[in-house]
Amino acid sequence: MITKINKNVLLVKEIPSNLIEEAILILKTEDKKIKTKTKEILMVEANDIIRDCSMKLQNEIDNDKKRKREEESKKKRIKTNLVTVLGFVIFATIIAILIFASHMKP
Repeated sequence: MITKINKNVLLVKEIPSNLIEEAILILKTEDKKIKTKTKEILMVEANDIIRDCSMKLQNEIDNDKKRKREEESKKKRIKTNLVTVLGFVIFATIIAILIFASHMKP
């Protein structure tokens, strides 16, 4: 059961971001400065926080994409190396068969 809610909430809409649609910020209740801050100052601080979070989120997305590209590149290198080794084994086997066959003739 909720007996008391004493929180100041700031809802920010129409954020110029491709990642964030809305942001809900819960203001500190023990900070006396908040009561004296104007709406404009709160909005500037909220926008700074949202911009920082958005940039961090975009960096994480970019890093994930980079990691996936690196993993794909590594898989391609492994496949290329496997094909190269397999080709070498087949070539060595053919050479060995030819050498063995040439020694078998009288």
